[in-house]
Amino acid sequence: HDTTRLGGKGAIWTFAKENAELGAEIVHFLNFETIVTTDWSDPKGKQPAPTVIEKAVTRYYTDKEVNRAAVGSPDSCQGILRDIPFTLGEDDSGRYVEFTMDTLEYWNMVVLF
Repeated sequence: HDTTRLGGKGAIWTFAKENAELGAEIVHFLNFETIVTTDWSDPKGKQPAPTVIEKAVTRYYTDKEVNRAAVGSPDSCQGILRDIPFTLGEDDSGRYVEFTMDTLEYWNMVVLF
């Protein structure tokens, strides 16, 4: 699946935010692969539901020392964070954490502690 940091159609929009209070990096994933328009408002209900992505393997590059990874989404489990397995590695692009999200419907966030 293609990703973008710009939020356009046809890809998964990804961006990250630091949360100093939690000591965490929060990575957001918005599924824009099948959207018709990037308008946030859809008062006439023209926007189709996204195609659910299953088993989304993700490699995220970070200098953070990751000890725990958890995923949360308003699309499942009432947004409650659930720990997910992850691996750490390094390649020519730098240090990374790799994890698999079971599903990505509209929006997931992965919290790296």
